[in-house]
Amino acid sequence: MIEPTRGESGPKEAAEFKGVFEKALNRQGHPFQYAVIRRAHELKDEQRSPWVFEVSEFPVEVQKRHTRIDFVLSQWAPELGGPSRYLVSECKRANPALADWVFVKAPYIRRGGTTRELLVEHIRRDGRDLVAGLTRLDWSDNIHHLALEVKGSAKGDPGGPDRGAIEDAATQVTRGLNGLIEYFDRHRRYVPENYPVKFIPAIFTTARVWSSDVDLTRTDAALGQVELGDAQVKQVPWLWLQYHVSPGLQHSVDRNFSDDDRAGRWDLGRLLELEFARTIAVVGSGGIDAFLASQLWTF
Repeated sequence: MIEPTRGESGPKEAAEFKGVFEKALNRQGHPFQYAVIRRAHELKDEQRSPWVFEVSEFPVEVQKRHTRIDFVLSQWAPELGGPSRYLVSECKRANPALADWVFVKAPYIRRGGTTRELLVEHIRRDGRDLVAGLTRLDWSDNIHHLALEVKGSAKGDPGGPDRGAIEDAATQVTRGLNGLIEYFDRHRRYVPENYPVKFIPAIFTTARVWSSDVDLTRTDAALGQVELGDAQVKQVPWLWLQYHVSPGLQHSVDRNFSDDDRAGRWDLGRLLELEFARTIAVVGSGGIDAFLASQLWTF
């Protein structure tokens, strides 16, 4: 029997380390990220999804903050010979103790009610200049505004965060998206002229995604509590979250609003939508197929 030399591990120590490494790797989240990319690639090969894998771990910078985008998918336009849409994606392996994400629709967002529009960024090249704008991608009754992680009975990750995973993921995907726009501002030759290229943020998560139709206007003002009563709480494959992007996360490209956006009365609610309100897709692990193969991407 050959004894291990000094500094080398024997079979028992190597097996123990392998187990420790496996747990650390799975807590970190990279395996989930590449599982999502693999599934996106399979759906494209099966011709069930128009999304093409572009890159992973793409480095960007916005407002002097550096980050890396987990991965980017694109939807190609044959007439352009390049992408007309980018799906900027953040993967979030949820702490098992907080693996239920619940989303609620807010009754008050702006004067006149809440929007049913999916609001995303676009850029286009006008000669040598790059201009940004707002695209109303579609209409949806599936837009939520409030989110929280609910603690279950499962054991959590040692040293894992107690709260804030949803906000962290929304901040990260927003920073990545705006950083990608900054990248194109520095490399404008990669942007087609007079054709808007859209940027859609998406969070893929191992958490279970829930939607509640609770009416928050029924809250008891004295106690600050609301009873669910007949309100539903149902698990869904994926949903939309309207997120108000803080100025510290935004790109610096000048925005050029459409004539429709310029028309009419200007108020804070209108400015909120034009400047800050953007829509993020939140996709559970069981909703990857439904999201990437959605009819929304066929036009």
